[in-house]
Amino acid sequence: MLLPICLGLTAMASQIILLREFLVIFNGNELVIGVMLSNWMLLTGLGAWLGKFSQKINQELKGIISSLLLLAFLSPVTLFMADWLRNLVFIPGSMAGIVQVFYSSLILLLPFCVLSGYLFTRISTFYSAFTGQNVAAKVYSIESIGSIAGGIMVNFFLIFFLKPFHSLLVIFFLTATLAGFIAFQSKMKTALLLISLFTVLLSGSMLFLNPDQLSRRFLFPQQDLLFYKDTPYGNLVVTRTAEQLNFFGNNSLLFTTNNIVNNEESVHYALLQRKTLDNVLLIEGGISGSIHEIVKYPVQHIEYVEINPWIIQLGEQYAPEMLDKQVSIYRGDAKLFLKQTDKRFDAVLFQVPEPSTLQANRYYTLEFLALLKTRLNPGAVISISMMPTENYVGGEAGQVQACMLSTLKKVFGHMVVIPGDKNYFLASDSSLRTDIAQLTDERQIPTEYVNGYYLDDDLLQQHSSEIMKKISIHAPLNRDFEPTLYFAQIQYWLSYFGHSIQIIPVIAFLLLIPWFIRSGGINSGIFITGFTASSLEILLLFIFQVLFGYVYLMAGILITVFMAGLALGAAFGKRIIPIPTYGRLIRLQITIGVYCLLVLGCCMVFRNWQIASLLSHAVIILLIFGTAMLASLQFQMATVVKQGTVQRISGAVYSADMLGAALGALIVSAWLTPVFGIIGSLLLLSGLNVASGLLMVLKRK
Repeated sequence: MLLPICLGLTAMASQIILLREFLVIFNGNELVIGVMLSNWMLLTGLGAWLGKFSQKINQELKGIISSLLLLAFLSPVTLFMADWLRNLVFIPGSMAGIVQVFYSSLILLLPFCVLSGYLFTRISTFYSAFTGQNVAAKVYSIESIGSIAGGIMVNFFLIFFLKPFHSLLVIFFLTATLAGFIAFQSKMKTALLLISLFTVLLSGSMLFLNPDQLSRRFLFPQQDLLFYKDTPYGNLVVTRTAEQLNFFGNNSLLFTTNNIVNNEESVHYALLQRKTLDNVLLIEGGISGSIHEIVKYPVQHIEYVEINPWIIQLGEQYAPEMLDKQVSIYRGDAKLFLKQTDKRFDAVLFQVPEPSTLQANRYYTLEFLALLKTRLNPGAVISISMMPTENYVGGEAGQVQACMLSTLKKVFGHMVVIPGDKNYFLASDSSLRTDIAQLTDERQIPTEYVNGYYLDDDLLQQHSSEIMKKISIHAPLNRDFEPTLYFAQIQYWLSYFGHSIQIIPVIAFLLLIPWFIRSGGINSGIFITGFTASSLEILLLFIFQVLFGYVYLMAGILITVFMAGLALGAAFGKRIIPIPTYGRLIRLQITIGVYCLLVLGCCMVFRNWQIASLLSHAVIILLIFGTAMLASLQFQMATVVKQGTVQRISGAVYSADMLGAALGALIVSAWLTPVFGIIGSLLLLSGLNVASGLLMVLKRK
């Protein structure tokens, strides 16, 4: 049974590395996780379905070994093509829309995933013919064991010590070794020669081309590449353009040095509001030059919090002049810092990225602002920057600003928006002023841009009043588990490309109606199980990102935990349910609906109570594991209860599972969660499984 282990190891290890790289090239939005996993499962299911129609595969061991080698070879090719084509297909520096992300990942993943799914059916049929019985469920279990091994290898070793292409080279060597062992035992000289040829070809390419560095140069054209590294919080890159250093996180510009306008506006609009400034809290972005502006005030102490400690290392290496000696640096999450510190602050400056990701959105929520207020002195001022609106505030952009305003108003008594290079939201429980030029003269702060030579107080006041009037509308609050600001940002992103998320469920519904009418109860039940399992997996990844903010590292670990649940469910399924029947399939379908309510209950606990970090990690891991166990039990029972040849059973059930999982990953991330939130999505999933159980009763014949 080395063949399914080899398949699972190669597929899972490649999936984790490619997922991380797709997050980088498509700007780190968590929506990319759902889109890529959707395409991955859709194409894998297509490959499994195509395997049903191959009639002469029972004894083609040589073909299986060759296909496994090709699969391992395709993963670095896919990675290289993704990096190379990113700025050829899309304008360098621009964001890709969801449709572009969907079709780009679909095309890039098609060869690898279709071959992976095809191999599952092919290997299942091969072993079933060899043993004389249906072993599709056993192959599924053993493949999951290989997936676990691949996930552990990547998550705990390769990503910490090797860059992506070299990690894929290690995976290829392991695949080639396993395939070579099988070929040697079977005395297949041609296969051994093919293995040697592929190994030499790939090793030579890695040695002479250095594809890791070459691919980064494709992503950052016309810039000097100084540094690049994968960290738990994303991929970091430092480039140089003339005398300017550019810091990128997941291909999105975090900040640049020597940006005088941004540095001055982000600091002085807020600090000019108060005469007394003893302690200032700076949340991220300190090495951009803002600390140099803060120390122009008689500040006694500056607390600089940076969630990604590698950014501090980059600052010390490339811009040491940006870090002042009177600054205390906290390397960690700002939420954790606020819970631990007993200091009180007179001003807080947010320099986190816009809430276009769940990681960044954590700092814009009602819960975070309420926690922050407990660490503020009376009359303290905070500054949060949002996208500029220039002369027009409306549509999706206006909704983003209105959501931020509503959330701030819930916590602070006074609000003002000062337009500039960005829109700066100032909030306090004391009065705030917009006559910035006058304040600069009164405080005698030396500035190059924020002064009367460049700013007109009357014009600034007029623009500020117009923005406040247009965004002072009823808008939902931004909360940890109802991240409306993040989803409003997604809506704004989609509207920029002329897309609407409402079309996604409509298209899926129209495509699936004919399939549901024709399919039997088992296939429709497996489809809903796959849909629910992948949806819960994505939702739990979202919940983890909301709570801790480093899903870039944990995504692979949590996906590996999911595969472990699949493996154990398949391995011990016969002991848990010794006599599979159609009726038990129906009951298990309804049980999955109840399980969704359990996940909902845990979500409510996370939202309303402070849970220890270690316990929260354990609960999320157990929930993902339980989700996979239930899905695996349903899959195993379906392969036993369903009638037909092994080839058709394994192909039909596996493809239905993959199709449901693909649509679940896409719809929950691109439509369900933005429209209904995390809690509403869990309720809908629960109802969907109960309805599926009733449908299976109607389709019993």
